[in-house]
Amino acid sequence: MQFKKDSLPLGIALGLIGPWVGVVLYYFSAFSRMTLKGYFNFIFTNHSIQSPIASLCLIINLAVYYFFYHYKCDKTTKGILLTTFIYAPFVVYLKFR
Repeated sequence: MQFKKDSLPLGIALGLIGPWVGVVLYYFSAFSRMTLKGYFNFIFTNHSIQSPIASLCLIINLAVYYFFYHYKCDKTTKGILLTTFIYAPFVVYLKFR
C-alpha cells in the first residue's frame, strides 16, 4: 500500500510539527498538574531541562519517519529527515550553552 501523499512539503510540515507534538505529549505525561503556561515558563527559564526535552521531542520525528519509510514514501521521509537535521544543531546549542 502506497500513500498518495508522497511529497517533500508534506515531510517538511510533519517534521516541523512533530517535535511540538512531542512537547505537548511530554507535558501531559510529566507535568499535567501544572498549567500549560506554567509548563512553558518552566521550560524557558530552566536551561538545564531544555536540551533533554528537545532531544526527546525529536523522537517523534523518528517515529513518523519510520512510519512513512515502511510505506515507501521516499519524498516524505526526505522532508522529515531534513527538518530533523535542521532541529539537531539547535539541540546541540541548547546542550552546550
